Amino acid sequence: MALALLTLNFEQSGLVFSQTSTLSSHLAQLPAPNPEEARRLNAAFVKLGPKAYKELCSMLVPMGTGDDVKARLALSGLALHVSRSGAEKERKQFAEAIIVALQSNAHAEVKTFLLRQLQLTGGKECVAALKSFLVDEKLCEPATQALLAIRAPEAELAFVQALTNSSGANRLTIIKALGELRSKAAVPELLKLARDKDRVVGGASQVALANTGELAAMPLLSEAVQSEGSPQAMTNYLLFAQRRAEAGDKQTSATICREVLANHNGRFASHEQAKALSTLVTALGAEALPDLIATMEREDVRLQDAALQRAHEISGEAATAQWVNKMKHVAPPARARITTMLGEGGDKSALPVLREALRDTNAAVALAAIPALAKLGGKESVSELLQTLFSTQSAEQITAVKVALLALPLEPHHAKMIELLPNVAAPAKIALLEALASRNTHVAFEAVAARTNDDTRSVRLAAIRALESISQPNDIPRLLDLLLAATSESEISALQKAIVTVAAQILETDKRADAVLIKQKNTTAEQQPKLLQTLARVGGTKAFEVVLVETKSSNADIRDAAIRSLADWPEPNALPELLRLAREEQELSYHVLAMRGALRLLEAAQFSSAEKLRLYREAMSLARRVDEKKLALAGLANVKSIAALDFVSTFLDEDTLSLEAALAPIKIAEPERRERRGLDGAEIVKALIGKASAPNLREKLEQHFAAQAQNNQPPEGFVALFNGRDLSGWKGLVENPVKRAQMSAEAMAAAQAKADSIMHAHWRVLEDGVLFFEGKGYQNLCTANDYGDFELLCDWKIEPNGDSGLYLRGVPQVQIWDPVQWKIGSGGLYNNQKHASKPLQIADRPTGEWNTFRIMMLGEAVTVYLNDVLVVDNVPLENFWERESPLYPTGQIELQAHNSPLYFKNIFIREIPRPKQLFSGPLFNGKDLSGWQIINGKAGTWKVENEILYTEGEGGGWLSTTREFENFKLELDFRVPAEGNSGVFLRAPHEGDPAYTGMEVQVLDDYATKWAKLKPWQYCGSVYAVQAPSERASKAANEWQHYEIICNGPRVQVTLNGKKIVDANLIEHMDKEKSHPGLKRRKGFIGLQNHSTRVEYRNILLEELE
Repeated sequence: MALALLTLNFEQSGLVFSQTSTLSSHLAQLPAPNPEEARRLNAAFVKLGPKAYKELCSMLVPMGTGDDVKARLALSGLALHVSRSGAEKERKQFAEAIIVALQSNAHAEVKTFLLRQLQLTGGKECVAALKSFLVDEKLCEPATQALLAIRAPEAELAFVQALTNSSGANRLTIIKALGELRSKAAVPELLKLARDKDRVVGGASQVALANTGELAAMPLLSEAVQSEGSPQAMTNYLLFAQRRAEAGDKQTSATICREVLANHNGRFASHEQAKALSTLVTALGAEALPDLIATMEREDVRLQDAALQRAHEISGEAATAQWVNKMKHVAPPARARITTMLGEGGDKSALPVLREALRDTNAAVALAAIPALAKLGGKESVSELLQTLFSTQSAEQITAVKVALLALPLEPHHAKMIELLPNVAAPAKIALLEALASRNTHVAFEAVAARTNDDTRSVRLAAIRALESISQPNDIPRLLDLLLAATSESEISALQKAIVTVAAQILETDKRADAVLIKQKNTTAEQQPKLLQTLARVGGTKAFEVVLVETKSSNADIRDAAIRSLADWPEPNALPELLRLAREEQELSYHVLAMRGALRLLEAAQFSSAEKLRLYREAMSLARRVDEKKLALAGLANVKSIAALDFVSTFLDEDTLSLEAALAPIKIAEPERRERRGLDGAEIVKALIGKASAPNLREKLEQHFAAQAQNNQPPEGFVALFNGRDLSGWKGLVENPVKRAQMSAEAMAAAQAKADSIMHAHWRVLEDGVLFFEGKGYQNLCTANDYGDFELLCDWKIEPNGDSGLYLRGVPQVQIWDPVQWKIGSGGLYNNQKHASKPLQIADRPTGEWNTFRIMMLGEAVTVYLNDVLVVDNVPLENFWERESPLYPTGQIELQAHNSPLYFKNIFIREIPRPKQLFSGPLFNGKDLSGWQIINGKAGTWKVENEILYTEGEGGGWLSTTREFENFKLELDFRVPAEGNSGVFLRAPHEGDPAYTGMEVQVLDDYATKWAKLKPWQYCGSVYAVQAPSERASKAANEWQHYEIICNGPRVQVTLNGKKIVDANLIEHMDKEKSHPGLKRRKGFIGLQNHSTRVEYRNILLEELE
């Protein structure tokens, strides 16, 4: 090999190395295991210099004729490395080496590979060599791409010169390149080719001419529109208009656009006219306003929408006045659209007309006015919205008002809401009740409680649910009075739930039942059952003792309620009493309740294996029915001990239990942790079958394992979310994503533990590997992991009138229900409002039969196949929890429980990696809060004016980006007033205090007397509580200041007003990690702190780093 012959030596760090052996050593380390190692290797290659590049190029061979993988890896990596900023000398050396290799290597495939490297590294010094390849049929395309990447005048000239003598595919390639370069020099030749007999060449030339924007091309492009009328001709004409606008020729651009908008003879389609409208606004700015307004008289809805979208670019009271005037002269649908646009426009002068629109006789206009007024008027609109509840009977308008109220500050209006509550229609009452509940408005307790006697059942239930949110522990006696007066089962259950929820606010757990116990002592026998049921849900020692006493009551109804309450008791102290009751009770139904309650508690109890086995033995001895013994054997399967294995094997000869007795040891022998190996299930079965004499046991086992072999085995490329054995990889549901984000880590852990216990009580795995929900309540089952883009396979089955669904990234939902009941099939995106919510067709199998979902989620778009039938085609899933925000990038998958039995199996997922596209550009667009969201603060606290993002310091919380960033350079300007205080949060999650769960770079008026005694790590430019600035670089209050912040792995650098004041390695600060867990985070949201004073930000730019 040539590599073995190369003996050039060089000195490095005082030692002499063989370049050949060093190059081989570097190649042996490819491919690099991570980006950092790749950078190190590329730097090492660069040090070896041009002779190493030549050697690498000499190793290249045509694909399929030898192994040159490492050489190709090295050259591709080098091309990226030397094209970085500040490496001009390295780039030029590498490019020159590639040019030499191109001239010496004869094979086209190798040359194509080398030309691809010049797309990254080529400069004008490469143009002459690249030009020679434009006549090569195989190499013209890669050479063209390299020249286009260079973008030098010399490259354009090379294309112009090559065009004349080009032919075939090469000619088309060069024409397209000249169009992309918008070459003026090529226009004369392109004009000739645009009339070429070859329609492909002519068409490509017309596109290129349109892209140049040269006036000489206008007659030809106009003629093509008149004569051909093809979509491409229309597109070319509009592209030409756009280029004229960009060149400053407003008049020509406007003439073309207005010609398209006039649409003589129906020549132009809606989307083409919309494009013309957009270009017209770009060209003329405010002078295009009459054109936008004129579209409101057209019948084309798409064109109207396009006009209204661009209307926001022409702002001000004068423009608003013209839109308001137009509203008087257009049809209601257009009036409704203008109303929506005015609400989003931000001009307060539109408020009077929006208030007037609330009373419009057309329902669509009045409906559009509600969110428009709420968005534009903010808290000032609440009074009008409340008045609408009083005046309207429209269910749609009432719902819109409710949605608007939930996003606005309501505290100043509580009195008005309470006043309205008894005097509005039932739907409006429900809206008010839900709004009051959303703010935990305790002052409304009496008014809400009064609605529990409303004539309408739905209002009564809404009032009870509101009481659950607004009540305090001292209200429990009143809630108990309402409970005792209630007669409807649904209202009794809702009131019991409310009492349990409010009682949970009492910190001393054994006092939570006190109010119920007092009421229980002073009420009639016929009311006792309601209270006993409530005690079972509240729990506690004192409550348990009372319920236990009542299990021996002489009153049959009280005793019945007490036994049922004991059977539902949530705490393990009831276990001995339930076993006693199972032993002594003669009434079979009570015996069954006691056994089921005891086995439920025993399965969840944290006892030793020996103690659990003892209790299961006792339960088996007390069982009177086969079903009870089967339940006990299923529980025994979770007791990991040899003694349990021996015990279950004694039931192999009982025909009714032999299958369960054979399957239990398999689960007993499975390891509790996946990294440990357990006993082999098949070996156990073989051993146990030898002990069994039941003739049909083998057949049962074979049938069972045949079903298991078919179920829950993922296809290639997928992994199983459900293993067919237990609930590993799943968790109970805690609130919704918004509320979870507001919870502290401690609160989240406690809530998750409670949710997991509820999960185990309601979800279980059946013998045939089917995941089953018992049908009581609404306890969704959630994946333990979050997912982004994926393909999901899932088999499901429901019973008649069944209802369920799949939440994607924690957002509802792909619907599952009984199509006979709802007349609509499953699979639709049920909660969508803007985009399609119903399936394209009904593809469900009859209830009781298995159905199969195939769900693909890419970005926000969802595609659903039900039983191999397309029912949802690439439809965006809307963010149900935060309607105005984008869908979460990742989240858990949930199986919705909706108070009906559910069956799932074969739940498989294939995660689809997202190509990492590094962001570079503005985080703040200077116009609105697009790309940002308020966390733990009030809506409307951050505002935009004159391209400045600011807050007055009210409302708390912080402003977060809607996506996370890892390594980046962040630049921004900030201005604080005297004593001003804010901060820039880095890599922060939405949970907890972002200054500690992430990091904060302090923003402060350093010179204020108020802050004179702060710690060094609290001043402007510090990484708060971590690293103090090396010097004071801040300016006085009310002056604009500039930050440059770089986060790259563990390294954080802060430059303030041109002075680098922090250069920290977070690894050196891990002694603070316990109080500052964000030091370990390498990815998170970027945020701005709202800290009780005004602060302003502008020019917020971010560049992601590899």
